[in-house]
Amino acid sequence: MRVWIRRSLLAAVSFATFSAAQAETLTDAFILAYQNSNLLEQNRALLRAADEDVVVERSSLLPVIRFVTNFNSPARSSTGVDLDNWNTTHQLGMSLTLFDNGQSRYAIDAAKETILGLRSALLQLEQRVLLNTVTSYMEVIRAAQAVSLGQSNVRVITQELRAARDRFEVGEVTRTDVAIAEARLAASRGNLASAVGDLEIARESYMAAVGRAPGNLRWPAAPPIVAKTENAAKALAERNHPSIDEAQHDVNVAEANIKRAKAAMGPSVTSSANVNFDDSFESSFQGSLQLNVPIYQGGRLRALARQAASRRDAARAALLQSVVLVRQDVGTAWAR
Repeated sequence: MRVWIRRSLLAAVSFATFSAAQAETLTDAFILAYQNSNLLEQNRALLRAADEDVVVERSSLLPVIRFVTNFNSPARSSTGVDLDNWNTTHQLGMSLTLFDNGQSRYAIDAAKETILGLRSALLQLEQRVLLNTVTSYMEVIRAAQAVSLGQSNVRVITQELRAARDRFEVGEVTRTDVAIAEARLAASRGNLASAVGDLEIARESYMAAVGRAPGNLRWPAAPPIVAKTENAAKALAERNHPSIDEAQHDVNVAEANIKRAKAAMGPSVTSSANVNFDDSFESSFQGSLQLNVPIYQGGRLRALARQAASRRDAARAALLQSVVLVRQDVGTAWAR
């Protein structure tokens, strides 16, 4: 047992032997966590993917140009197919949406608001990553101090046990007093072993949060005071908290989707132009203008509009609930 404790202590508190030049600050831990977080990298990639939605929606307002080649076979006769009679036709076509009652514009607005909401979600995730870094950083310091305190207790109680045994030899105390001292030493060693385990757990949490094992961690400076009263802190959180900002953008997305659903009930105008030519370069041109007015679709369009309105109401309720939760978290943190 004693050998295991010595080996565990050697491994657990080895970071304390680093030189002062290798000491790590909380700022260093923040930088490493920001650079090495897989969660942040995942959500940055998702944000980049969402950025492309704006380009996709804008493309509906731009012309679509295509080139098509057709290989046409002649009619099959009793003697087979004459390969010399195969013909080829080519078509160069373009189509453009001239008017869609605002559907594309509202879709672009919704995509932009979605991106802003994802940016707020990424900011909120960054805060959680940094909070985990602070927590694991301070936990390593706390656990290391607990190990140091446990070592001191073991040394002191070991000396007390020796003194109890010496007094027992000269008859000043009874065997019970020696047994009590031995029990206290055993308990102290057990507490030390538990503290060593806690330190190993704290080191693993630090490695998961930061990306590498802790070195000689410095005690951080006191954080700045951003609000003097609880109400001021709550007001600051309502203005700046990313979860509230994300919920507000969700409401904006829902509002744009309502307008988009209503615009789908209106008319749309599209145009197209095609140039056809064959291998002999004989060409023909065809243009068209199409007006599309929805008259009856079984209630589908109105159902989509009502659905969008219900989702807008849900997004508003989520926004109000986000404000409530943020104010509660600030009040709890202030009380602590």
